[in-house]
Amino acid sequence: MNVVDRIFATEQAPHQLLLRIHGLTLLLRSNDAPVLDGMRRVYGHYLAEPDGPPLYEIWALDLDPSRYMRADRAAFERYVVASGKAKDPFYDDGEVRYVVKQTTGLCVVFDDRRYVVFGRMEEAANQLNNIINSIHMRAMDERGYTVLHSAGLELEGVGFALAGSAGTGKTTTMLKLVAEGGVFVSNDRLIVRREPNGDWFEMLGVVKWPRVCAGTMHGDPRLRALLPPEAAKRYARMSFDELFGLEEKYDVDVERVYGPTHVRDRSRFRRMYYLAWSRAGSGFAIEPVDLSSDAFWDDFGPGLARDAGVFDRGQRSSRWNDEKKARYRSELAGMEAFVIKGKLDFERIGGELLAHLRHGC
Repeated sequence: MNVVDRIFATEQAPHQLLLRIHGLTLLLRSNDAPVLDGMRRVYGHYLAEPDGPPLYEIWALDLDPSRYMRADRAAFERYVVASGKAKDPFYDDGEVRYVVKQTTGLCVVFDDRRYVVFGRMEEAANQLNNIINSIHMRAMDERGYTVLHSAGLELEGVGFALAGSAGTGKTTTMLKLVAEGGVFVSNDRLIVRREPNGDWFEMLGVVKWPRVCAGTMHGDPRLRALLPPEAAKRYARMSFDELFGLEEKYDVDVERVYGPTHVRDRSRFRRMYYLAWSRAGSGFAIEPVDLSSDAFWDDFGPGLARDAGVFDRGQRSSRWNDEKKARYRSELAGMEAFVIKGKLDFERIGGELLAHLRHGC
């Protein structure tokens, strides 16, 4: 009997919620009803009725982690992400993995199909969301899909991926395009696979509300109306650069803000745009890049590749390496790719992208 077996046999989790996402069934259970109420709001379109045993079971328990976590943390190692940065400590103990989330102090222990999150449950909503999405991404990877660090959108019925490293305004650009009539598919993770005919790719969304900065909230009238009055007044006195330098973040329910016609969870596409502009840049250009070249993957690969990370027991790191580069280059071969260079300009990007998508599509 492993530690997950002991938890399931000992603890009580009377509150339940069943989800079905792209054919994947997950049962969420908790001893804290508000936690599942939060997940019900996020995954409202994926609520399901039982029709057999779920593939995965996730428990969120408001209890002291020390009851089930290893007391000695000396053997824990830090999980290394694609960029090479060391993040959350983890430890593999036979059939289970222990993870400690540094930002919240929440602890997670899991085997291949069962996950337990414990600690102070007011901190758990975002963590549960991330675990569910990690399971989703891992399962789709097993079905032959690839995960991109990218937003997915449609403009005038044409889908495309919008990628970019942290700080390039990917989420702000995405919401700007939705405000101008675009359709939101996914914000930060995009699950993709080549269609059988080989000319187009399927994209599936990962369920997570965009988390946006103060500048984005202040710059969009619909988002500005959601701000606390004191924050709105303070932001109004700040410059563009000051706003986008703030670390204050807000979750945006895209469907509630922009309407249900601006949201869907899948589309098809064959173009990817990578934001390489900056506030210090000049001019504006959309330039083609060759996805078969080493140069593209050496420059952009670590920022573009994503996976289930520390919540996949089959991985000890997500480091970018030659094996991953070969896989991504092969699976995305034939996709049209472009880099957006110059000065960051949210007012200009919508018209430029629409004109570019119309050309040749």
